[in-house]
Amino acid sequence: MKKAVLAFTAIFIFGHAAAQWTNQSVPFGFEGYVNDIEVVDGTTVWGNPWDAIATSPYTQAWVRTTNGGTNWNVGLISGAPANHNISNI
Repeated sequence: MKKAVLAFTAIFIFGHAAAQWTNQSVPFGFEGYVNDIEVVDGTTVWGNPWDAIATSPYTQAWVRTTNGGTNWNVGLISGAPANHNISNI
């Protein structure tokens, strides 16, 4: 009985959590995707985009939303070597 309750609880929790993600369009300025994402709270998210078609996927860019994904800001990290991977912003 305990295993059945545990299994049901796990399925309910993981199924509910997956339903909260929504695809967002982020204006990178290049064909890419968010490689590293850091969720601060319910409205603030930081990410590091990778360039999907460049010779090297590493970028010096960051993306951020402070309103749950309605608007995204994009910027560049200055001073970092071009071949370094930016992550965990």
